[in-house]
Amino acid sequence: MRYKGLCLNLFVWSQIVAAGTAFASVKLQIRESRPIVDGVYVNGRGPYRFLIDTGTNVNLIETRLARKIGMSASFQIELVSASGRIQASGSDGNEVSLDSAKANGQKFLFSDLDAIHDDSPDVMGVLGEWFLSQFDYTLDMEHQQLRFGKEAPQGTLTQFQIINARPVVSTSLGILALDSGNNHLVLFGTLGDLSTG
Repeated sequence: MRYKGLCLNLFVWSQIVAAGTAFASVKLQIRESRPIVDGVYVNGRGPYRFLIDTGTNVNLIETRLARKIGMSASFQIELVSASGRIQASGSDGNEVSLDSAKANGQKFLFSDLDAIHDDSPDVMGVLGEWFLSQFDYTLDMEHQQLRFGKEAPQGTLTQFQIINARPVVSTSLGILALDSGNNHLVLFGTLGDLSTG
C-alpha cells in the first residue's frame, strides 16, 4: 500500500551524547518520499549525499567510497532484515559531521547500495540510528528540514519506544517502525491478521 503526498513531522527525542552540539538546520531533498541530505563529511572527507533512515539502526557507506577515503574493515556482523541474513563488513571509530552536528566513534557497514542506487545513484550512504540517536532531532518532511537540537514540539505528539535501536509507535495495526527510508507502509503477515472481528 503506497501513500503519496503524506507529510509527517517526526519528532524524535533522544539523549544528546555528542558534546557541544549546537542547533543546526539542514535542507532535505525529498525523493520518492525519502529524505536525502547533502553535506555529510566522513573522517573529514566530503561533502557527500546520504539518505536519512530512521528505520535502520546502522549507518551504511558505499563500498567504493569507503575504499577511496581509506576506510578499512575492522569488524564483521550478521545483518538481519526482512529479506534474510547476510554477513557484512564494516569500519568503526569514524567521525561523521553534518552541518554542526558531529559524532565520533561511528560505525559504518560497507554496501553496494544497489536498492538505493536504482532511484538515486548519487547517494553515497545512509545515516541511520547509529548517527541519529546521538542527537535530539526533528525530521520535518513538510518543510524539508532536518533540525538538530531541542525545540518546542508542534503538531500532534505521539509517544514512541526504542526497539532494536529504532523508533516504533503503537497503532491500530500493532507496533510499527518509524521508517523514513521506506516510502510506503509495510506490514508483515497476512491480511487475515488485520481483522478485528
